[in-house]
Amino acid sequence: HYQTDADGLCTRLKLSVPKKSEPEFSVDLQEFEKPGWTIKLDDLKLGEVLGKGEFG
Repeated sequence: HYQTDADGLCTRLKLSVPKKSEPEFSVDLQEFEKPGWTIKLDDLKLGEVLGKGEFG
């Protein structure tokens, strides 16, 4: 998108970095759950939407 239209950026993107097919690392969810770094879905209360899009 930003290669054809700057869309708010200070300059148009000339060349994007190619995406790799697979990530170079993986995350072990249990390593976050053990020390309490995760939030259970039942503990969340969703309210009104504050924004939209990737920058919302």
